Amino acid sequence: MSETVLLSPRGRGDFREDLDDIAAAAREAAPDVEVTVEEPTSMEAGKRGVVWGEVLNVTLSFTGGYLFGKVMDAIVDKASDGWRTHNKPKPRPRPRFVNFYGPDGEVLRQVEVHKEADDDE
Repeated sequence: MSETVLLSPRGRGDFREDLDDIAAAAREAAPDVEVTVEEPTSMEAGKRGVVWGEVLNVTLSFTGGYLFGKVMDAIVDKASDGWRTHNKPKPRPRPRFVNFYGPDGEVLRQVEVHKEADDDE
């Protein structure tokens, strides 16, 4: 079985401008890994959910090791680049979070992308 990465934005507007670039960065970091982008699902009728921050859930079929680190770094770096470009210039930018999950749904790592972008300066 080949290794896979699934990129799932939580909301329809989350990471919209950067999702293709994030997927391309993951593919470049690990050419043998299948990277798939999933459209966010709509909520049930009558329910509403508002989250101020943007959330990208990343599910990997592998955990730990060099490949995990390489893919994770590529995704976080590209998400940070996008935050700097699209959100930071705004008066009240939306924070960004990337959650990494393993094959059994366990949380492997949660990254506050907007904080990483601030720390680089």
